[in-house]
Amino acid sequence: MRKVIQLFTFLLISLFIISCSSSESDSGSSKSGFIITSSLEVEQYGDGGGKGPRVKLPSILWPDFEYRRLIRQGKGKIEHCFIREANGTPIALGTPVTFIEDSSCFYTYIEMENGGPRNYHIGLIKIKINETGETGWIWGNAVELNEAGEN
Repeated sequence: MRKVIQLFTFLLISLFIISCSSSESDSGSSKSGFIITSSLEVEQYGDGGGKGPRVKLPSILWPDFEYRRLIRQGKGKIEHCFIREANGTPIALGTPVTFIEDSSCFYTYIEMENGGPRNYHIGLIKIKINETGETGWIWGNAVELNEAGEN
């Protein structure tokens, strides 16, 4: 009976180690694409509510961002990606990039250089600029991904 318990324990530990180990060679599953103009319809509150005008978002790459729980009208505290326009660097349209990961927030709060804050219903994605290797965060809809096999 003791050997059965030892064998079972060994198998459990082995399965745990195998399942917890990660492979860094996911390059075959990386998605390439290029930077496009990012825009979205802003939400309107008050009389009528609903969708408002379409706004163009700045083509900027941020080195990092903060997660913050901020009050969203009618929804309580919601997790936001918090960024400052001044902390980013411009990125040219058409720049070839590789998608790395999505952020877990669906809203982004940006402090604009002119002092006015903006709160948008859009998340951020992490990308790598293929030419320089620089990584950073950009609007979730600012990258047009190539179809499978078009790297």
